[in-house]
Formats: sequence, structure tokens, C-alpha cells
Amino acid sequence: MGAPPPYRYKGSITFDYDALAFSGYDSYNKEDTVFKIQKSSITQLYYGYDEIFSTFQTRGMGISWAPIRFTIHSDLQDSETFLYVVFGFDGISSENKTLFEELKTWLS
Repeated sequence: MGAPPPYRYKGSITFDYDALAFSGYDSYNKEDTVFKIQKSSITQLYYGYDEIFSTFQTRGMGISWAPIRFTIHSDLQDSETFLYVVFGFDGISSENKTLFEELKTWLS
């Protein structure tokens, strides 16, 4: 139950009027990384598990927390990308419900 969720990036996110910014570490490429996601490119915000990030990928079987999924549209590639966020994970639960509510207000 205390194992962290599967992840590639570890760091912090902030959001301002028009973008969400990430600053942290990319464990796949083993390097510091920073990127921004424009608010206008986020097409969906979802709280919960799905066919890509399922409860089987967690030890708690989804009982005490769930990920936040951003669906992001890229005009350059005319495609959609999914970004999953787990915020404030303490080994048992996360702060995703609180963050999800803040993000809903930010996007509206």
C-alpha cells in the first residue's frame, strides 16, 4: 500500500492565468526538466482511473487515491496526449481531490 504510483516525472506544478508549468526530474532520461502546458490546449480534465492508468498499477487498488488525467491537444501533430498527475502522495493517499477542484476552477 505504501509504494509510490508509477511515474516518469517527479517535481512540482504551478499554474497561472494561461499555463500549467512543471519543474522537476525526468527519471526516464535522467535529467532535470521544465515544461509548460498552455491552458488552451487542455481539452479534458478527469479524476479517476481508466484503461491506461488502472487500479492494477497501484498497491492500494484505488481505494485511497486516484490520478488526475489531463487530455492535451497538440495542433502541431493534430493529436492528443494524456498526462497523469498524482499530487502530494504520502504513501497511503494523495491530495488529488483538492488539486482537481482547484484545476476545475482554473479551467472554467
